[in-house]
Amino acid sequence: MEGVRFANIGLAVNAVILIIGCVVLRNAGTAALQALVIVGFLAACFVYVSLDERDKRRRRDRSQ
Repeated sequence: MEGVRFANIGLAVNAVILIIGCVVLRNAGTAALQALVIVGFLAACFVYVSLDERDKRRRRDRSQ
């Protein structure tokens, strides 16, 4: 169940990046907005994986 929580945190990070980026880059063109979407997606993936790995490490250390 923690994985869903971490995925939601990643989606929230993605939403913040997209909202701020769209406000800043509203007149920048299609290529800039596409790059923003890719950056937001990669940031969401990074947040999810890092939180999940940290949780796995914490559980492994507790079990030892």
